[in-house]
Amino acid sequence: MGNRVTRGDFEWVYTEQPHTQRRREILGYHMEHHDFPSIPGCKLPMVKKIAAEYYDNLPQHQSWVRVLWDFVFDDTIGPYSRIKRICKLATENQ
Repeated sequence: MGNRVTRGDFEWVYTEQPHTQRRREILGYHMEHHDFPSIPGCKLPMVKKIAAEYYDNLPQHQSWVRVLWDFVFDDTIGPYSRIKRICKLATENQ
């Protein structure tokens, strides 16, 4: 028979920070997450440090309230404002 797996084989990671604080920290690495989706969130700060020349000069928001405010009240920002491809059906109907 093969080796038996026991509880001691697993490394448990525990943080004393509340989950909301941890999520807030991870959200600061949103672009890195989309560039490297298979890398765990706890490793994203290392990605940003290694590739600082790519990530340090990206535009970013300083306030979550401002992001939501702009999304609701700015006509140039919306769910479809970042679409780069033109829908074939939209061009055929015109």
